Amino acid sequence: MAPRRVEQVSEDIKAASARAGKFKGLGDKRRMRAEAEREKLLSAQPASRKKKAKKPKKRKQQKPDGGGATVIELYHGTSRAHAVAMAAVPPNPGTIDVTRGRGEFGRGFYTQDSVANAFRRGQVLYGNTAAILVVAIDSHAYHALSFKRLTYNAAKQLDAKLTGNGTRHTYTTAQDVIVGPLVSQPSIMQQKFQTANAQTLLNGPQTQRTVRP
Repeated sequence: MAPRRVEQVSEDIKAASARAGKFKGLGDKRRMRAEAEREKLLSAQPASRKKKAKKPKKRKQQKPDGGGATVIELYHGTSRAHAVAMAAVPPNPGTIDVTRGRGEFGRGFYTQDSVANAFRRGQVLYGNTAAILVVAIDSHAYHALSFKRLTYNAAKQLDAKLTGNGTRHTYTTAQDVIVGPLVSQPSIMQQKFQTANAQTLLNGPQTQRTVRP
């Protein structure tokens, strides 16, 4: 027996609902039969007509620090000597300088959310002396910064523009941080810290700076 079309099932449900309403108050038996017919048709609806429950969106995990606060952990690939100098020894402040680095989004201090890729970057630049500077930033302080967020296409266009006009070493914007995907590896997000306000946070007590390995 051929399956009934979705449109026909819907029409049957509407008709049964109308009959149930019409028979209301005209006798329990007739009303109950109409309501039973409607329930039977509803239970026989094709699965494609039923609403699917929405899956909750996955949020990027944040790591708790030793005191119970939440931190944003990011990675900067460099040499061990540079990493140690930027991390400094507490309680001394760090020595990260947002005016020295350069990259796809212009002048600034760059981090990324991939520890493995950050270390590969360090190896490409410094070989066997490579290391990672890990910055674990207090979540509330991090999100209090101002951000410019780029899509992959916007990141690619900005990189092409800065490469073309030779301004990778000078380009900045008014925001504290520019966030967007690596042009060559769009699954990895990078962050460019570029203001004095961002530098103060990176070097201050709300950021834990450690060196790996």
